[in-house]
Amino acid sequence: MKILILLLTLAYGIYGNNYLFLMEKELNEIELESKIVAKIAQDLVGQNEVKVYLTHYNIEEQEAYKKFINITSHCVEADIIFLKKNKTLDSSCEGLNKIILTNSYQQFVEDDTIIGAFFWAKARPNIVFSKNRLKQNNITLPQSYNQFIEDL
Repeated sequence: MKILILLLTLAYGIYGNNYLFLMEKELNEIELESKIVAKIAQDLVGQNEVKVYLTHYNIEEQEAYKKFINITSHCVEADIIFLKKNKTLDSSCEGLNKIILTNSYQQFVEDDTIIGAFFWAKARPNIVFSKNRLKQNNITLPQSYNQFIEDL
């Protein structure tokens, strides 16, 4: 019995890190976030090539995002605008009828123009979309997103 427990402990130590959601050993938190946001953006637009405008992200964060998604420096060119937590939309981006995501649940709930949010809570990634806002913008997500859609 002691040998079995020892073997299980060793196996967990060796293989336990291989089962993290979308995680690769060389990815840090911002890279993992950018990989997930890239997938969400592609599914929202229905294309593999999506242009995303990042609001108020520093150069290091933008470089991490560029590994997984096409970043544009002007919101007019973007398919999706990703609004950073507690930041406001640039005045040049207002009224453009773009898909807007944020990394703040509170901001998502309070702002009717934001379709969805990707944010971290308790060290776990969370995704949420508004059913009504998706419908208003004629956006249909794959069925795999149904568990992330709320009646807001």
